[in-house]
Amino acid sequence: MSTFRVASPARRRALRAVIAAGAALLALPAAASNTASGTANAEVVQPIAIAAVQTLEFGKLVAGTGGTVAVSVAGARTPSGGVIALASPAPRAATFTVTGDSGAAYTVTLPADGSVTLSDGALHTMAVDSFTSDTTGTITGGSVTLTVGATLTVGNGQAQGAYTGTFPVSVDYQ
Repeated sequence: MSTFRVASPARRRALRAVIAAGAALLALPAAASNTASGTANAEVVQPIAIAAVQTLEFGKLVAGTGGTVAVSVAGARTPSGGVIALASPAPRAATFTVTGDSGAAYTVTLPADGSVTLSDGALHTMAVDSFTSDTTGTITGGSVTLTVGATLTVGNGQAQGAYTGTFPVSVDYQ
């Protein structure tokens, strides 16, 4: 036969206190849990664009023994070697209008040397190299003017004719 032993009042109080403390711990929310909200933003801006305004003009030339003709971004012409530059038409740098997000910085990519030629349409050509311009800038008020100069190589006894060609200029946001 088994005997049932009655616990002392002190033991019963201690057991009740342990059970109550355990129940209280299970009822408390986890103190390490917390939630915050983040913010996401985006702004869509006008695409950057470039448009040709004025052609690069080397002017009328006499080839002589050949040489080069440079036109600076300011439109100043400098012939060298045996090339003679005539007064009219006046030389000028090419100009482009760059439009985009006001205050945005941009970069300019000019043609590589050896990639641009002028042709008279009858198989005669002249190379245009050493393109120059500001390679970076900031769009103010929504648009900015970009000027481009370059150097034309004229051959010894270059064939007479009106030479023309195109060259790419690209702009990108920084």
